[in-house]
Amino acid sequence: MSANPANQDNPDSPLATRHTSLWFEDGNVVLIAEGVAFKVHRSVLALRSSVFKDMFSFPQPQRQSDSEDTFDGCPAVTLSDQMSHVRIVLDIFYNGIQYLAKREQPSWAIVNAMLVLGRKYQIDDLYSEGVHQLERIYPGDVDVLGQGKAGTDFMSFEHEHMISVANVVQDLDLQHLRAHSLYDCCQLDNSDLVRGVYGEKLREDDLLRCLDARTGLSEARGRVERAMFMSTEHDGCMRCAPILADLRQVDADLRCSSNFHDPLRSHSDLPIAWFNASCERLCVDCAGFHRAQDRAMRQNILDNLLDFIDIAEYGLDDEDE
Repeated sequence: MSANPANQDNPDSPLATRHTSLWFEDGNVVLIAEGVAFKVHRSVLALRSSVFKDMFSFPQPQRQSDSEDTFDGCPAVTLSDQMSHVRIVLDIFYNGIQYLAKREQPSWAIVNAMLVLGRKYQIDDLYSEGVHQLERIYPGDVDVLGQGKAGTDFMSFEHEHMISVANVVQDLDLQHLRAHSLYDCCQLDNSDLVRGVYGEKLREDDLLRCLDARTGLSEARGRVERAMFMSTEHDGCMRCAPILADLRQVDADLRCSSNFHDPLRSHSDLPIAWFNASCERLCVDCAGFHRAQDRAMRQNILDNLLDFIDIAEYGLDDEDE
């Protein structure tokens, strides 16, 4: 982001720079975050945020001088928030239709700002949309999990953002998403999980939860993959019986995924998608039975993630309070 120097009324206040686009000459309040100034309109802020509405409804104390707490002739409010979050939320306020039209689905940076500032400043519609976006990447149906394209069907985010997502979920006490967000962190490599990514590290208690959960998740992955085509409840029709007999003899290495701690997507990266390709060899009824058996195992794991990731364990969250 580029910014230009702004003239300040108070020469003793810290140097701040005008934001290039979110600076309106007819604005009547200046928000300052991390040294960047946004000249905006009280009416816009009050319309969208209950906190700003209340702030502006109180009588303002009379300033001892014209330069006290002002910027470019307007009252100035210094925020403790990240500048990028403030920029995103103000951009949505002023350019909402165009803003959404440019993106089929928002990025994690945008959703992060929606959640954090939406909660802090009681911007209910943004906060609700942020929670909705998280729920779309953490569905309750295993058939939906991992399906679709990031940025088109759900918010775009990188593998490395999982720690940031988990930390925000914890900070905002979104308990129904805690286990799901930590499950994704379990898929990170050891270095990223322990040392952090993009300057963010897991809280100590959540790191311990992930490290402990990995053993159980790896064992569950093995159970799912070893169970493929092994059910004796259905030995297949006359046509499929010999095919199933052959499939049950397949070497375990071909069944096993490299996603060691990911039983929910356990056969997503098998060589030549072995499970799905093998189902294509079967008739509709036999393939349907084995797909349903596989899905039931993975759905059971998803429904019981708390059996693997014990949110109540350690209690370090409470000790820090």
